[in-house]
Amino acid sequence: MDELKPKMQNTDYYDTESEDQTSEEAGFLGTHQHPKSRNARWWWLPYLRISLDLVPVAILILLSATGAIQNPYAKDDKFGPTIARKNVILGNSAGFGPDVVYNNHEMLWNKTEMSRVHRNWQPLFGKGRGYVHVRPEENFEVLHPPFVMVDVLEQGDRYEGYIIAMYHQLHCLSILTTSMGTSRPDWLAMDPKIVEHRSHCVEYLRQSIICNGDTTLEGETGAWATSTGGRMGGRFGI
Repeated sequence: MDELKPKMQNTDYYDTESEDQTSEEAGFLGTHQHPKSRNARWWWLPYLRISLDLVPVAILILLSATGAIQNPYAKDDKFGPTIARKNVILGNSAGFGPDVVYNNHEMLWNKTEMSRVHRNWQPLFGKGRGYVHVRPEENFEVLHPPFVMVDVLEQGDRYEGYIIAMYHQLHCLSILTTSMGTSRPDWLAMDPKIVEHRSHCVEYLRQSIICNGDTTLEGETGAWATSTGGRMGGRFGI
């Protein structure tokens, strides 16, 4: 019997206190030892875990409903000043869409052709012609006062805003393009404000190239660059 005792010992059933008692002392039909449930005292743990998982979700829903959390990608209705807007149809800059010519040789001596080609430049400016609205609460390290336009689009109008530098550069290039057929006598007879504007465009483009010039390494491709709706190729490898 002693040899069988270790095999019969089970921590759930075996009573260690009656190990040295005889069957008469312990009672041959003693109290039956029921197995003890090891997890009975921790029955509430799954419910606690579910509660802890649901509390953060409930907090996020509450904050979102009360407006404490704002969507950073929400549309802002204050984009740009209220100025003339139109649909933008860019040229064939990505290999699709209509072919739009932005320059040719004839426009240098033909004023009518210059006007026709120059009209193709206008959709490049997009809505608001590059002007954007900056909210007072936005933090910028350097921000000059907004640019003011008075009597530009029509008599009596007044708009304030900041223009993206790219569109300012494009505007200056467009202005200089239309001036390519101007002779020196024409410059002398021109309104001084217009002459000053053209001179400003030359200096502004110079500064723009120095400050943020394209450092792409270009090679000789054997031909002068041609442009048809943004598809560039030839001497400059663009």
